[in-house]
Amino acid sequence: MHKLLLLISAAALIGISGCSVDSKKAKVNETGKNLVPLQSNSYKYQMLAYMNNLRAKGAKCAPPAPPLYWNKNLETAASYHARDMQMHNFLSHIGSGTATDPARKAVGVGSSYMDRIEFFGIPVKPHMLVGENITFTYFKNVKSDKIMPNFKKAISNIMYDDAHCKIFMNPRFNNVGVSMAKSSDRYYFVMDLAEIK
Repeated sequence: MHKLLLLISAAALIGISGCSVDSKKAKVNETGKNLVPLQSNSYKYQMLAYMNNLRAKGAKCAPPAPPLYWNKNLETAASYHARDMQMHNFLSHIGSGTATDPARKAVGVGSSYMDRIEFFGIPVKPHMLVGENITFTYFKNVKSDKIMPNFKKAISNIMYDDAHCKIFMNPRFNNVGVSMAKSSDRYYFVMDLAEIK
């Protein structure tokens, strides 16, 4: 039961509509164009390389998938949602509906992941695939409060659950943004994905 709580994050997907990146070149994709190299010593580079290595190997839930581009807009959407969950101590794909949820439709009406992705600069078009995975990691279980061990545990949580694994491994996704927000005892983790042509 405790493991299930860590995995709560059934992500919804919309629509259907690739572009891939060589994981060794790890690039940022802001709009589907304008690629900029990530610094090889940055957490983003390490996270992207780790995710692309997992996708290249395939998983129990799916065969190998093409690598992803790091997308600053998706990262921003993920960052605001991770911080919103951290500040209000909750785990949900629906935002808090407060000031820490800037994509909310009205005060008290929380944003969806699609609202956040659009709000932060990626128009969600018909037949476009977008998705989100969320989880959290307890420092006591990871035995560290450092970013990368908790990132790897969050990815492990996602890969452990078939539904979340299928979202992460979907070959149609070509862009990703990840963020983690640290509280006193855990990291809240958000992964936003999109298919951008």
